Amino acid sequence: MLPSSVGDETRASPAFRANASAWVERITAFRQALEEVRRGGGERAVERQHEKGRLTTRERIARLVYGVAPFNGLMNFICWAYTGLLISS
Repeated sequence: MLPSSVGDETRASPAFRANASAWVERITAFRQALEEVRRGGGERAVERQHEKGRLTTRERIARLVYGVAPFNGLMNFICWAYTGLLISS
């Protein structure tokens, strides 16, 4: 952890606390969105693909890049923005 130059007086200010709270909310929303994206539309959507004899996009990509590169980071959000699920600020 990097040392902070923010003193106790600043940390106690209402503005600092409001900022910190806003960041926690955004980080929480990001993590929830990432989980939703990783689930690929939910269990039912995955089941429907499997019932049709298809793999999900995530499964197809995993088979293509298995052992080459992990499927993570912002790559999770590439198609998600086009589905109308992207979090607005």
